[in-house]
Amino acid sequence: MYQLSLSSENIARRWVNAGRVAVGRGGGRDWWWTVNLITKALGGWPYINGKLLLQGVDSRRLPLPDWLDACYMMLWSNSDEKERIKLDTQLSMPPRGVAIRQSKAAKQRMLADFAAE
Repeated sequence: MYQLSLSSENIARRWVNAGRVAVGRGGGRDWWWTVNLITKALGGWPYINGKLLLQGVDSRRLPLPDWLDACYMMLWSNSDEKERIKLDTQLSMPPRGVAIRQSKAAKQRMLADFAAE
């Protein structure tokens, strides 16, 4: 890695992008959605992990995408409609200053979702 870091002047950006791809693939979703949910879960870890453990969801034994699904559903199902919209908005927001590339299909899907509401 040291030799690689010397070989390219934009290696730091490449490492950040590789990390984002790894988080996205590991979480089974867009990397920012995964990071946002994990950050939210860590902020209330004793409550969230405790509730999930009472339901048989153990973060040490479950694959990350499945644990994220369980965590999301626990947060979503314990909320009213306004809180659900807020949760979905918070999780879908990319970090400030980060440009997100979207495929044409993703843009069309977002447009269709917006038109449906």
